[in-house]
Amino acid sequence: MKFIAEAQNHIYDSLGERYRLRIIPSLSSFIVLPKILGRTTAVAAILDPTGLEKANIDRIANDTSPWPTQDMGEVNRFEYILAVGSDESLMNRLKRLRNAETVYTGLRKTGGSNWRCDPDAVYRDLEEIVKE
Repeated sequence: MKFIAEAQNHIYDSLGERYRLRIIPSLSSFIVLPKILGRTTAVAAILDPTGLEKANIDRIANDTSPWPTQDMGEVNRFEYILAVGSDESLMNRLKRLRNAETVYTGLRKTGGSNWRCDPDAVYRDLEEIVKE
């Protein structure tokens, strides 16, 4: 375990600031990811027709950026978007799209989604729908 912590520190101290990395630890390992890569960034890159361009990632990764942009009011490449999850920030942003429904499954009571549901109930119901 000591070696894992030392490796994390070494990676972060030598590369973390320069390459804008974040380290996610677990009991016996860790994951190294770019700071700009997260759920919100990934979803925005999928929905935005311009994709993962450098300027676009910087705009999306900045929490103060107005994402989705006004021209993304309806993402024409997708007829309907259903987002289910506990990421409150992502649900808030997706709720702004006209062709999206959001289901928040987190523990906090939030106004950030169209719907709020217990996670077990949502996944159980989705499994039933898929079986049909």
